[in-house]
Amino acid sequence: MFLNLLQTNEKNVFWALSKMVILADNKVDAKEAEMTELMKKELQFSDSDVAKIESEAENNLDKLCAVFSTHKSKTAAFLELMSLCYSDNDFVDAEQILMDKVALNFNFSKEKILEMEIWVKKILVLTNEGLNFFNENQ
Repeated sequence: MFLNLLQTNEKNVFWALSKMVILADNKVDAKEAEMTELMKKELQFSDSDVAKIESEAENNLDKLCAVFSTHKSKTAAFLELMSLCYSDNDFVDAEQILMDKVALNFNFSKEKILEMEIWVKKILVLTNEGLNFFNENQ
């Protein structure tokens, strides 16, 4: 949704962060896989782009987060990562810990984080409702 707001280097780092999020609980849910596939398309990444990014990606969260230099890019990345966390309706402790570290790196207040989390939950509900329109049985 907001990945187009990121610069090329931020997109690459976002991909690395998204992998950290989905692997935080040591399993990849079907919804998480579906969401990352949509993100890959939005980022306009090919399979070879993804392979290259993943092989070269920094594993240090602080260094990855430091790539995002503007409030706009930090917000876009955080909202997208939070959406990924909630995509499987199971925001586990490991994901929470990771997102808390991202928020700390981005210097987001607890109030801002809560606001964004509430918004993400709302948008996911609305998205699922919208997808129901495509059901032939509706």
